[in-house]
Amino acid sequence: MASIIEASIAFLQRIAAPITSLANSLVALDANVIPLNNAKTKKEGVSRTDKGDDGFAPMAAYLGHEGYCLECELRAGSQHCQKDPPALLERVLARARRLTALPLLLRLNSGNDALDNIATVIAHHEMHPEAVPVHYLIKWNPRQ
Repeated sequence: MASIIEASIAFLQRIAAPITSLANSLVALDANVIPLNNAKTKKEGVSRTDKGDDGFAPMAAYLGHEGYCLECELRAGSQHCQKDPPALLERVLARARRLTALPLLLRLNSGNDALDNIATVIAHHEMHPEAVPVHYLIKWNPRQ
């Protein structure tokens, strides 16, 4: 899978794919779990999703208004959305930086309201002090 993603990034670089920013001049970098219904199948990894269906819960990340897919990690349906996102975010931030030097706005939903994700963004800033910062917008989850 990694070679397919690398080929996709190389292709986008080679064709100088346009990456459109938001009205605030930030390029959207969205990451979210997408529940997939695979009810009545016997596929490995199919389990109950948070939507109440049997299926998978891949986490995908998309860049820019165009929605270039930088990651689509297949995961079991029962896997919580916050399991392993920091590693996914590290990979996605590095890929986004290869495609644009514009400032990024990482947008995550309330399932990813975790300090680990913010720490990943801060660590990315520390590793790339010359790059424009990554801003983030994470929907607050008022849990205990």
